[in-house]
Amino acid sequence: MWLQFRLNRQIAKARRALIKTPNPVLSEYLNALPRRFDQPLSQSQILALDLELTGLDAKRHQIVSLGYVATDNLSIALGTAHQHLIQVAGSVGDSAIIHHLTDADLAAAQPLSEAMNQLVAAMCGRVLLCHHAPLDAAFLQQAFVSCFGTRLPLLVIDTQQIEKRRQERTAPNVPLHRLRLHHCRQHYGLPLSSGHQALGDAIACAELLMAQQAHQTSVSRLADVVQLA
Repeated sequence: MWLQFRLNRQIAKARRALIKTPNPVLSEYLNALPRRFDQPLSQSQILALDLELTGLDAKRHQIVSLGYVATDNLSIALGTAHQHLIQVAGSVGDSAIIHHLTDADLAAAQPLSEAMNQLVAAMCGRVLLCHHAPLDAAFLQQAFVSCFGTRLPLLVIDTQQIEKRRQERTAPNVPLHRLRLHHCRQHYGLPLSSGHQALGDAIACAELLMAQQAHQTSVSRLADVVQLA
């Protein structure tokens, strides 16, 4: 399988990069990456994740908070929910209007490296779940390079991409606003969630995946929805 081949190459590359600077958390993550892509999605171990940012350019902007929660067998394990505030260089500026986190809120926040180590530990053995995964993946990879000196293989499910495929079956060229998290949740009758709060959005994304799968007429395999970022 092409996905498995690419994953193995990325794992090998990351391991070579860690020879000079060993990190037990990263080694465990690489060893525990899921390999059975033919299993039903309903039997997969997933970590729903959301990032709040100072902007949309991963090379210029920063992560201000991240939230995540595990789902097992498409059931949300609320006891695993965590949110981290992240130190930033300089000021959050006008982005505070979006995520409602001020410089004062981040005064006692965690260093990025500490938060990334904790996130990678939580990701062990799990597939990531995001809404609009390319954005989150770009910021995570930038953070991994900054903190660990290397990119890491990321297996990701994107609820936005799942919804885009569903809508395009009946209407091509789906407008972007119809793919936003709250619009997608509305379609399935899910309640309004507090947007742009990392943990709240991570839980909202997990709920959306459950609703999407409940409306499927056939069983989804992990291979049907996972991508390597």
